[in-house]
Amino acid sequence: MFYFLLGFTFTISGDGTSLRNLNYKSKHLNFKTTLYHDDNDIVSINAEAQTQILSGEHVTRFLGFTLAKDHTSTTQVQGWKDSNQALHNVYNKSPCGLENHINPTKASSKYMGYDGDHAADQKKAASMIKAWMIESNRIVHSKAAMKTWSAAAPLALLVKESQNKINCAGSLDAFNALPIDDQAVQNKATFSAV
Repeated sequence: MFYFLLGFTFTISGDGTSLRNLNYKSKHLNFKTTLYHDDNDIVSINAEAQTQILSGEHVTRFLGFTLAKDHTSTTQVQGWKDSNQALHNVYNKSPCGLENHINPTKASSKYMGYDGDHAADQKKAASMIKAWMIESNRIVHSKAAMKTWSAAAPLALLVKESQNKINCAGSLDAFNALPIDDQAVQNKATFSAV
């Protein structure tokens, strides 16, 4: 978790195997660092070290084995989300985590890629993980932007998006005449836009 605090970005990788009808998944974090003289000697980061990150040493951190019900891409992505949440739950309850809380969404926005094999399920999992990373990044940036807003700004944005929703329907009466399910879809789209 030390690396998340320093703002490192990561690629994630994993692979699976079956043994006696049980599916196992292995997960890893991969990144570059210049923070190590040897495996046990962490030195503090400074401006020079930050500029050397690009030419740094490749490091892999093992996140463990987990059981999975199957090898589908949906199960694999959910496994990554669950592992991310569990890792941060443990860290945030530690003494260091109590002082330097890390939001799991912010951490997942630091994942820059996924490495798997060339199987179809891995390709689909990679695209789903990319969508998760993009969504996490959007949430992090939205929260940062909202901190700079005045109290009236979110309300003005909601009014603008609601007006767009009504204009797309033609009028308020036309929107109200839509089936409840269609209104719910439009309302959800408005909420997402805000």
